[in-house]
Amino acid sequence: MMKTKLDIVLRTCTRTGLFDQKVVPRIVPDDRLVMIRKCVTSLVTSINHSDKDITLTVFDDQSPPEDVKLLKSILEKCRIPFTFFTTQTQGFNNSAFEQFQYGRDHARELVYFVEDDYMHDPTAIDLLVNAYNHFRSLSGISEIAISPWDQPQEYDLGHAQPCKIFHFDNRYWRSTISTSNTVLWPVEVVRGGWQFFEKLALQYGKVAGVEEINTIGQLLNNTVTHRGPVSCFSPIPSVALQMHHLGQGSPKHIDTKMFHWEQRWAEIVL
Repeated sequence: MMKTKLDIVLRTCTRTGLFDQKVVPRIVPDDRLVMIRKCVTSLVTSINHSDKDITLTVFDDQSPPEDVKLLKSILEKCRIPFTFFTTQTQGFNNSAFEQFQYGRDHARELVYFVEDDYMHDPTAIDLLVNAYNHFRSLSGISEIAISPWDQPQEYDLGHAQPCKIFHFDNRYWRSTISTSNTVLWPVEVVRGGWQFFEKLALQYGKVAGVEEINTIGQLLNNTVTHRGPVSCFSPIPSVALQMHHLGQGSPKHIDTKMFHWEQRWAEIVL
């Protein structure tokens, strides 16, 4: 049986973040460069734990040369070759557009768009691909997207959405219509829904009200509310955690999202 083809497209930027750290504190005390290096290390570790057919491409938003050297030293530990691009123009929106565009044009089957502030469990990549294949095989479910982060704010009173709970691979998964930019997609969905990816990339943070929920989220359904053509699932607990400004710096939001995440974070050696 042929292996599922997965193309990972990561974007990095050590120059600056989307938010001012002094205004919106980071969830971990590390500076931005250390945070990114640890997150990239965790992604490489997860790739190295997988036997899937994987490619890795990086779009770096013009980080300083000394930082690029540090990032490449981590990427060189990956079991697979990587391709490293410097974005044509600086800026969060442009780097997102180049990332999405590359996935649209070059992905073979599944594309996993990843931001540089996500810490991955060592088993994350295998779990995401296996979950895609499992849910894709279920009768009555059409196309599938997999979000690695079980977003904690979705459980807050007033924000909770209806969902269905499934059991697979010794954990629970919930259907969801909410996702961040970091999510696994079939490439045909990216191509068919390109207007949503383009809008999210170019207008997020620039046009009031433009967020994931009303762009790429329009493609999703939670198997209860069939809003979009793609059923999206998240693992409980998460297999990747957003470490940057989550919950405006409130640790309570991720205390239970991954078992011993603080210990794992501390154990990542740079």
